[in-house]
Amino acid sequence: MDFGLTDAQKLLRDSIAELLARQVPIERVRSIMEADGYDRALDATLAEQGLFSSLIRLDDGGDGLGLLDAAVIAQELGRMATPVNYHSAAVGVPLVLTAVASTTEREEWFAGLLDGSARTAVVDCNATTASRSDGSITVRAVADAASADRFLVIEGHHVYGLSSGHGALGVTALETVDDTRRIAEVRVDLSKLSSEQPFSGELATEQYDRAVQAQQIVLAADALGASQKALELAVDYAKQREQFGRVVASFQAVKHMCAEIATALEPLQSLVWHAAYLWDQDDSDAAWQAPLLKAHAAEMCTEAVTKATQVWGGIGFTWECDNHLFFKRVGFDRQICGSPTTLRQRAAQLQLAHV
Repeated sequence: MDFGLTDAQKLLRDSIAELLARQVPIERVRSIMEADGYDRALDATLAEQGLFSSLIRLDDGGDGLGLLDAAVIAQELGRMATPVNYHSAAVGVPLVLTAVASTTEREEWFAGLLDGSARTAVVDCNATTASRSDGSITVRAVADAASADRFLVIEGHHVYGLSSGHGALGVTALETVDDTRRIAEVRVDLSKLSSEQPFSGELATEQYDRAVQAQQIVLAADALGASQKALELAVDYAKQREQFGRVVASFQAVKHMCAEIATALEPLQSLVWHAAYLWDQDDSDAAWQAPLLKAHAAEMCTEAVTKATQVWGGIGFTWECDNHLFFKRVGFDRQICGSPTTLRQRAAQLQLAHV
């Protein structure tokens, strides 16, 4: 089968790349990192260009696109180290809301997402990393929680919509390897949560699983984009850096390192597209393909950015060198929504269940 992007998806990719090059140069990325890691003006710009509305249905004011389109966007965001938790803001949030919210509720909650005026964090109390004690649930690594205006709290099959500062929530900002995307720990007081009215619909297990799978796929795409950019930077540096009277790009060892990165990333591109395509088709194989993809992407991209750093030598991980941004971005993508070991175990369980 001749599988690849459609002309429309190629146009989407090129337009997003052009937008990010213009609006989010590396200087602006560094400025946001050195501040608090958030930029409301950037949110508004990205929202205006439809980056947060791809998975929102047309009748809800969105673009009605598929996950493959979202993966294309995520890859370009990773390539530019864009300071946005796309996997949560543009994937997790709309998928959860679409599953549980009524028309009126969706209209209210999607408004802030469509124009970038409100940031929403998803607190997943069902996650394997969530811990329960003394009538509360603590969820670690919640994207955007420290700066969120609103929260979607998933507890069992119910989803609650809470405003920032609600008494049921205790938010503690966390430091992470990647300063372009911020996370926090959220403690949910169940006694105060139970007094709130959840959204009209319940979140079915299948809907919850699909939302998680979608986030895993776009995180893999983000890591791929970051790794591709790291390779580009390494090759450009190798062509300029001279050692022993020659540019280091002429040394066979350096050529081999760059070639190894390229050969690791090329097949990963097809895997990202394929997993997203399966998800869009509601194919049952997406259930195990998504975690397996992210596990493989995490390891391949970690190897890729490590070798890219070695091309730079000692300077490659210094603050002044842009390479470290992409090295750290892959490190973030590796851990969010499951580590490689955890995800491979999950994929194996799903496959064995159908044997």
